Amino acid sequence: MASLLNRWSIVHHLSRSTVGFAAVTVVKAGAGLLIVKIISAGFGPEAFGQLAQLMTAVAVVSMFAGGGTTNALIQSFVSAVSEEERQRRLTAAFKIYLAQSAVVSLLLVFGHSLCAHFLLQDTSLSWLFLLLAATQWVVGANNLLQAVLTAMQRSRVIILSNILGTCAGALVFIACVWPGTYAGAALGIVLYPAIAALVGVWLAVQTLPQSWHHPVWATTRDDITRLLSYSVVVVVSLAALPLAQIYVRDIVGGQYGWEVVGYWQTVLKISDVYMQFFGMLMMYQVLPYYSAATTVAELDKRWRHMMLPILGLMVAGLCIFYVMRELILRILFSEAFVPAKQFVLPCIIGDFFRVAGLFFVYYGISRGARLVPIVFDLTQAALLIAVTTLLLPVYKGMAPAYATLAGGLGSFVVMVAMRSVRRAKWRGRLEGAA
Repeated sequence: MASLLNRWSIVHHLSRSTVGFAAVTVVKAGAGLLIVKIISAGFGPEAFGQLAQLMTAVAVVSMFAGGGTTNALIQSFVSAVSEEERQRRLTAAFKIYLAQSAVVSLLLVFGHSLCAHFLLQDTSLSWLFLLLAATQWVVGANNLLQAVLTAMQRSRVIILSNILGTCAGALVFIACVWPGTYAGAALGIVLYPAIAALVGVWLAVQTLPQSWHHPVWATTRDDITRLLSYSVVVVVSLAALPLAQIYVRDIVGGQYGWEVVGYWQTVLKISDVYMQFFGMLMMYQVLPYYSAATTVAELDKRWRHMMLPILGLMVAGLCIFYVMRELILRILFSEAFVPAKQFVLPCIIGDFFRVAGLFFVYYGISRGARLVPIVFDLTQAALLIAVTTLLLPVYKGMAPAYATLAGGLGSFVVMVAMRSVRRAKWRGRLEGAA
């Protein structure tokens, strides 16, 4: 009975916190789908396939902007025992943010023409990447502040900043695309996350303690080294799968046309919508919850209690998506995108195994395991490229969809194996800390 009551309390707590993040997801999904709808209806499958390349590039820069220390900062804040220790770790993250943002800016400035040619097949739009070099500083600052607010359990501020920022970014995108030009749509894609981040930074500054408004430059080498090692993990992890997708798009687009790529991207964009929700749950609820465990037995219990209801929710949502796939494609895109329905089933099966694998990933991250997320993402990237190359002569344009399934399933199997092998080591770390 006590076990049942404890499980109910966990599920009840999860459901309460889920409501807020569900609201954020609804807003983000609405804004994202509005952007997708405008681009698909106004420019067609071929242009949509190309602009999806830019979306991916902006997403990669946005995700590891700020030094890529978000997960590590959450975990280290939760485990910190004093206010001084928290400020010292925040300072270390801030220094990494300054250094890495400067490097990213330089790369974008010197490689802006190459990026425009490779991603958009149009060097006249190279100025977009110069703009991205500037806006990623704002996104990086917001990433850091969101991590701090998460560790402080300021969920209301996180939810409010995401909702208001998303709405503001969507309005700016609409203003950019209003003239109906391809360049305007591309500009809106670059500005969208920056405007959202600007709102988030403003709200976070109002919330943080006054003493945290100015960095305390004194920190330890261990703090920087520890967070920097996580930064390398994030850079490798976040870059692996998007770069693999860009490579596959280029191959498929070159052989079978960008229209086929557009169909695959259509399903991936819908996938991005619901994966945002599960990603937010993982980062803002699952990771802090796992990190607070003091024994492996407690961690295993927390792991199961979080995993089962979330995966159940995902299965229900994916079944609805599959049954209503044609209607969803017509509403969100247009009649021209209905052929994308054949890509849905393999992609959503792959997504299920990706989310299931993420529970193993965050299990490891909560114990300070840096290798786990790298292996998870590299496995998906390697399988996406390898399986697409292998199946392309037989299944032609459908090959990337089957490769997406293989990548999700393969990474899940690898995570199950890694947890089995490394669980004893993580038990030793917890017992040593105790």
